[in-house]
Amino acid sequence: MYRVSGFVPRSGRRFGEKTVLTRKQNELLLFINKRLNDAGVSPSFDEMKEALRLKSKSGIHRLITGLEERGFLRRLP
Repeated sequence: MYRVSGFVPRSGRRFGEKTVLTRKQNELLLFINKRLNDAGVSPSFDEMKEALRLKSKSGIHRLITGLEERGFLRRLP
C-alpha cells in the first residue's frame, strides 16, 4: 500500500528543490490518489499498468521508485 505525500503538482513545474515529474509519473500519482480516495486501497501493479497503458509491471516499478525518491509516495509496511 502507498501513501500519497502532500501536494500533487502538475507536470513541468518545480516546487522547492524537488525535480519535475514526468508526464507518466504525474499520471500515476493522480491515478493512485484517485483510487485511494474512491476505494480506500492502493491499486495493484496490474491496475496501474493498465491505467497507464504500459506493457510491463517493471515500468510501474520504475515510476513508483521515482515518485518515492522525490518524496511524493511512501510505501506503508
